[in-house]
Order: sequence, then C-alpha cells, then structure tokens
Amino acid sequence: MRTGLSTLVVVGLAVASAELAIDPSTIDYEFVNFVATYGRSYTTKDEYLVRRANFEAQYRIIEEHNAKPNISYWLGPNKFMDLSDDEFTAYFTGDSGAPEPEREEPVEDPLKCVAPVDWRELGAVGLVKDQGKCGSCWAFSTVGPVEEMYAIKYGRQVVLSEQQVVDCSWDYGNDGCGGGLFAQGYQYVQDHGLEEAADYPYNAVDGVCFYDSGKARVQVQGIESAARTPSGLKGLLIEGPASISLHASDPTFRNYKSGIYDNRDCPTTVNHAVQTVGWEQDLDAGMNYFIVRNSWGQSWGDHGYIKIAQTNQTLGICGMLYRVPMQPIIA
Repeated sequence: MRTGLSTLVVVGLAVASAELAIDPSTIDYEFVNFVATYGRSYTTKDEYLVRRANFEAQYRIIEEHNAKPNISYWLGPNKFMDLSDDEFTAYFTGDSGAPEPEREEPVEDPLKCVAPVDWRELGAVGLVKDQGKCGSCWAFSTVGPVEEMYAIKYGRQVVLSEQQVVDCSWDYGNDGCGGGLFAQGYQYVQDHGLEEAADYPYNAVDGVCFYDSGKARVQVQGIESAARTPSGLKGLLIEGPASISLHASDPTFRNYKSGIYDNRDCPTTVNHAVQTVGWEQDLDAGMNYFIVRNSWGQSWGDHGYIKIAQTNQTLGICGMLYRVPMQPIIA
C-alpha cells in the first residue's frame, strides 16, 4: 500500500512538472524581446534579476492558461510583464475602494427588453487612451462617457481633459493619481464642465488646477444610473456608454488578450474604473458579453478592450456590477 501511494505521488509530480515545463532559454529569449520592445533599462544586476523573475511569473501564467482545453479567452504578454503584483495595482488601477456618494439605485424594469449595441460601430467612441503610471482610471471612466454622450447628442466627437479632473476634483473626495471614484468625478464635472484635452493636456501626474471656465467645452446637467444587474446595465447602454468599476489585479485580467473573459474566480473587490460601450451576443459560444473600454492604451487586450461575459453572479465577473453604473446627461 505504501509503495502504491509513493508511486502515485511520483507520477503526479511528474505530470505536474511536465505541464509546467518551460525551457529557461525560451523565457530568456522572450524577456530580451520584452526589454527591447518596451525600451526597458535596468540599472543594476539585482534589478534585472527581479524584473526577469516577475516576467517569468507572468509568462508561466499566460502559457499555462492558454494550454487549458475549452477556454473562452486567451492571455498574452503586454507592457506589465516585469511588474510585481503590488506595483501593478499601485500604478495602473485607481478606484479608491471608498463608498460611493449616497444615491438611490434605480429599480430594474423586468419587462424591458433591449437589443445588442456597440457604440464603437455607431461612431460615438474615440481612440482608447492610456492613463500611464497614475491611478487615474476613475478620471478616464468619468471623461470617456462624457465624450461619447456628447458625440451621440451632437453628432461629432470631442477629446476632453482627464487631467482637469485629476487636478481639480480633490474637494469632491478624489485623490488625483492616488485614486478616486467616477461618481465623484461626475459631481465635479456637473459643477464645472470639461475643457478639451488640447487646452488642458494629460500628464499622468498630479498638478496644480488651472481650470479656465471660459474654455469649458462640454457641460453635464445630470447623471443617469442603472440597477446593478446585467439587464439594468443593458438598459443604460441603449442610451450610450456607461461607467463601471471592477477588479483588475487578477493575473488573467491583467494579461487578457482576446476572447470572452469568463473567469468566475476573479475577485469582486473593485480597484479599477473603466467603461462599457455596449454588449453583444456570441451565438456560437452561447454567451452574452459586455464590451469594456480600458485606459491602458491600445496595445493592451483586444486593442484596448476586453469582452466580459454576462453571468448570473450577484456582482458579475470581477465585480463589474459592484458599483452603480452611471452615465452623464449632456447639456
């Protein structure tokens, strides 16, 4: 009996090792390519080794996931590969995790039926932006839907200033690159409007507010919100894109590349604000999904986007229904 158990353990370890086996020279080659592609420069040997170890950890996660059978989404290398988990979360997320300003959540209409919509195809959505090394995702989650609802109402796109919201909304409870909430961003924008990015450009650092009311291009006169359910969010998306938050530190989210993201083990404690620009159906996969626009540049994910599966989980995948979805009403 003891011999049989030992044999099983040895066989099990051998199988596990075979599944995890990646030639170190392959990782070395891929790391050198990564350094060249993203222009990395490490000042000491110790830093180089730490960054390579971080890279290897993410590389293994990617390879092991993509080798699984019957998956609905795939992972791929990106500019975050040499960062530790703590560094990634500190620099590239930004939902503060604070309670939202008190607001009555709408009651869902169970009889409302909506068709799929993708506001990119309807000309309302501009290029994906990049928040850089600044926890300002909440500002991008605020400004994006303002741009898009303006385009829907007036038939022309405008590029507005996230930096204005970063610099000027501290009195509303936000903390610049240290994090904030899109709900508080909207409160600021309702009171002050938004300048164009050309007049108030993005710098990815906290700056002194130099808002000029005379240059405010777009005004917001109110906020629509939705019930925190898939059908509630779909009902809001019929009118236009909306702000949401989710958990972005899970390695499968961080390294997402394509497909319908259906990781039901992703935590639901939100730390990153994004926006939804529509929802669609994949009849072959038998899945509905939300089209989520991120603020990590066009090289991340599926050209800056991620498709997140609709589920019957209370808070949705990665807690995407944790916060009340919001949408600005343009004056």
